Amino acid sequence: MIRLFVLLAGSVHAADFAGYISDAACGRNNARNDPHAKKCAQMCVKEGWDPVLVADGRAEIVVIANKAKAAPFAGEYVKVSGDLAGDKLTIRTIRMAPAPAGKR
Repeated sequence: MIRLFVLLAGSVHAADFAGYISDAACGRNNARNDPHAKKCAQMCVKEGWDPVLVADGRAEIVVIANKAKAAPFAGEYVKVSGDLAGDKLTIRTIRMAPAPAGKR
């Protein structure tokens, strides 16, 4: 029974998200269609803060396992496909997308 629990807890699920790549310091504050927020997210990631995904429809911020893949998209609204294991997302593909009207 314990082995089964460990297997389920460590399971990996394919996941598709849309949202903003922000920085761990500011999180949701930089997840909006605003030039100042974009510049701040880019600067914070450049200075060493981890990039994170503020995904549409999710209450929590998604931690990114392969940070180097997300860093060039800091401050951008993106579509992401990857593998979600626990609370960490390993990105397979990432591309910029137009932010929906009215979205932060």
